[in-house]
Amino acid sequence: MPKTVTLRLPDKTYKQVKTAAISENRSISNYIETHLMAHLFESAFVDDLEMASYVHDVKFKKTVDAALSDIKKKKFKIVT
Repeated sequence: MPKTVTLRLPDKTYKQVKTAAISENRSISNYIETHLMAHLFESAFVDDLEMASYVHDVKFKKTVDAALSDIKKKKFKIVT
């Protein structure tokens, strides 16, 4: 069920959001929701540059290998 959130913005920020929403033919609420979801989606994934840094990280590789081994042995707990 959708929740209502009250958001306090400085006048300058509100005007910028309103202008951007109008330019995309959206309500302010829809504009904020759409851009928030896009930000959350993007921040949930690793970009190519960051992933490249992990490829050569020996300690990280050992950690991932250990985790995969635990998963294969069913040595994990799902926390909800």
